[in-house]
Amino acid sequence: MALIKCKECGAEVSEHAKKCPHCGAVITVAKSQVKNKRAKSMWIWCVTALIIILGCVIFYLMQSSKTEKDNSDNTTISATKETDSDPIYILSLCYFDSEDGVMEIKKANQLSQSLDELKFQKTSETESEIDFGGDDYTDLRKIRNCTYERGNGQNYIKVKIDGIDTEYDQITNGYIEIVFSDKSLTDAFLSDAEQNHFTKISPNTYQGPKYDTVFWTGADIEADGNTIIIRKRNDGE
Repeated sequence: MALIKCKECGAEVSEHAKKCPHCGAVITVAKSQVKNKRAKSMWIWCVTALIIILGCVIFYLMQSSKTEKDNSDNTTISATKETDSDPIYILSLCYFDSEDGVMEIKKANQLSQSLDELKFQKTSETESEIDFGGDDYTDLRKIRNCTYERGNGQNYIKVKIDGIDTEYDQITNGYIEIVFSDKSLTDAFLSDAEQNHFTKISPNTYQGPKYDTVFWTGADIEADGNTIIIRKRNDGE
């Protein structure tokens, strides 16, 4: 029901009223006046509905974009990111200490923590006991082996760490196996090995520098396809 103004007193009255309830004047309604009132009301309703619809669409698109980003961060690791950062970071953290200029294996807990920060998931963990005492005495230590994986589908990195001495918090036998699903990731890792003072001594073997120290005297990198094995060399080897 539209409202119109009384021509006599100016008060608003219904378009269907025959007389003005305020002054008693006879109400005459022009069709154009009623039509304009209805058109204005219709426009107001249309604009309001359009604003609500646009708001809902924008909100939906923002939520969808956020969900896709979260899923991408959690489940998809791009080949570019892995090639540019991760192999280099893992190699540097595990073996090369630029401050001391000495090839050494970092503490096992630091390695595990760095893998967690790089969104690796621990997929297995086993524990065994080994006697390091020799013939004259007994020195039993618990040794832990772990496997970490990251990525999915055709693009992943798998890190296997064997021989973590939990008592002394170090990698006892220096055996780390890294498996790449993408050959470009393997090549990036080996390229970084050469930049970090490894020397290529055969098509698939890289040898690190040897130092006169009791525990760590260097490391060898052996490559076979997409699998890389980093192995420490003991004194005299």
